[in-house]
Amino acid sequence: PTQKEIVTEYDEFLNFMILLGQHLASGDTLEVALTLVRDDLELKAQVLVDIAIHAIYHESRSSSEAMNLASQAALGQRVSQMITMISLMCETSTQSAGNRITRIASRLVKRSAVAKERDSIIAAQKMKVYLLTLTSAAVLGMLASLAPFLYIGALLTQGPTISFGTLTVLDIAPLLGALGISTLSMGYQNTKMVSGNKPVLMALICSLIFWISFALSSSLMSFNLV
Repeated sequence: PTQKEIVTEYDEFLNFMILLGQHLASGDTLEVALTLVRDDLELKAQVLVDIAIHAIYHESRSSSEAMNLASQAALGQRVSQMITMISLMCETSTQSAGNRITRIASRLVKRSAVAKERDSIIAAQKMKVYLLTLTSAAVLGMLASLAPFLYIGALLTQGPTISFGTLTVLDIAPLLGALGISTLSMGYQNTKMVSGNKPVLMALICSLIFWISFALSSSLMSFNLV
């Protein structure tokens, strides 16, 4: 199962726990409560409840055996453990178990909401870093196209004379190489910094943007670089 499926199952199971806890607290047995909440559940939680219901009513298994089967079918370990916990709690007093299950589920729902908010903030920060990285690659490409103003060799030999028509790629090759390597490194390091996926791919994309920006900017300013 994917991480998204596991998280979805967990969220749906928390809703199941709240509904189940309410029915148990009102005096229903576990077997009855499962059938009463079944239609109010979403798909993944409903699948687990169906396994338990089928084991109880069609295979004549005990509620603990039925819950064990549902536990084994759970996609995530947390859900599996909580099913086992519910089964054990109901062995003593279903009404007391219902109250405890409701309280536990309420706390878990709050924690889940906080975790989702935190993940949302982290995702937004990642997006900002990615946008800044890509923008920086484009800016570096445009700066590289201004190489005639940065041609140190001309400044040292003949003063600040700028000859746009005679400048070639070989003349600014060291500068282009340095900026190109810096762009690659920036894409890779920034992606690693925010624990992003595929930092190598991001580095290559930044490099591509750098060269495209360099070529377009040079063309717009009519620099002859070949």
